[in-house]
Amino acid sequence: MVLSKRVSRYRPQADLRELPAKLGGWLILLLFVSFHLHAIGVLEVGELSVAIWHVIAIIFSFVYFIGGIFLENKTRVSRPALGFFFLCTAFSLWIVVCAFSSPIPERGFTMVAMQIINLCVVAILVFNPQIELVTLNRRILKLAAGIGVIAIALYVPAILRYEQIALDQSLWLPSVGYYMEHGSVPRLIGLAKDPNFYSLWMSIPLMVGVIYGRRSVLLWLPVALSVLMTLSRTFLVTLVFSSVLIVLTLSLVKVVKISPTRLLIVPAILITILFGYLSLIDINQRIIYYRTVTITSNPRMVYADKILQKISENWNPITGSGLRSTQALLGGDYSHSTYLDILLETGLGGFLLWLVIYGFVGVVSLLQLRKVGLELIPWYYALISIAFYFVSFSLLYHPFVWMVMALIMNQCNLPRTPCSVDYGRHRKRA
Repeated sequence: MVLSKRVSRYRPQADLRELPAKLGGWLILLLFVSFHLHAIGVLEVGELSVAIWHVIAIIFSFVYFIGGIFLENKTRVSRPALGFFFLCTAFSLWIVVCAFSSPIPERGFTMVAMQIINLCVVAILVFNPQIELVTLNRRILKLAAGIGVIAIALYVPAILRYEQIALDQSLWLPSVGYYMEHGSVPRLIGLAKDPNFYSLWMSIPLMVGVIYGRRSVLLWLPVALSVLMTLSRTFLVTLVFSSVLIVLTLSLVKVVKISPTRLLIVPAILITILFGYLSLIDINQRIIYYRTVTITSNPRMVYADKILQKISENWNPITGSGLRSTQALLGGDYSHSTYLDILLETGLGGFLLWLVIYGFVGVVSLLQLRKVGLELIPWYYALISIAFYFVSFSLLYHPFVWMVMALIMNQCNLPRTPCSVDYGRHRKRA
């Protein structure tokens, strides 16, 4: 009885000390959900657009760091994780420097604000005890399954009214459910507002379902089907090349136990299902036409030429032309290429810093695959996907990018097991 009373007295204290580690996992889950709620809208504060994920990151940062002070959180941060944090801090400071040379200063400093929030997300995960990926991955898959079901439910009515919607231009751009590109290509967007971003956010649960196999097929199906319905070309390219890269990586690591055949056959099955789906709804071949012909006539090519011309004629090679200079050059449009954005706006200094950060995370993820194993593959897949999506989309300041990298680096830290340590001490005293 005496022992049980003493243990119960210390249990609340042990639970409180586990709070920071739990906050890290819940931050990732809430951010993941918030990425899929972009259609709800953003709060405009001057030139700054505050999205749901920004609010979540700010609240968690306040709770984590203020709570950590009072709870005496003493996480043993690994050297790789600490090095990653310093690299991210250096890059963020470089962003501040580039903001001063922005052609649109008030908008340039909004990018600084977003990067500070990203740095807060990085800090929470880096200074966190190792997050248990088994639990996190399962929860993400369950959340993604629900999101996928809702997205498909919003999308199917549009397919049933395909001809009617195609003839009425006022129905092409609803805020949720679908997006009728070129008046002929019905693309699933769910509540994420963009089909390509939806497919990127789903890259993690998609691969979670692949590595779990038959155990999770019912949860995985709505995720996979909804991603296919986005009709994203970047997703298909990423799926094929990433799967090959993962198989090659695992053949080098030789520790993670998963069949390479599964990693190659599943993408092939998904592509087959996609073309089967298109053959059912694309009777006049309009969808396939616009998804193939528009590759060469895409505005991205024109934007890239303008940016490259600007770089060759009038550009500071060290600090670039300043934040938001891409939009100033393109008349308010985005370049749809993160690599060109970084190069033009932050110069070679910012571009090389980014390559160092990404390369560092890539090397660490390969080493961690040996230690963490199967559960890290979805995050490694997301990291590879980011590199491909950077070619076609402007994503540098989105927290998804920094969340994925920070979670990989978090796996270098030691897990926190305060209960066993504290209770053990008190049992000895008893």
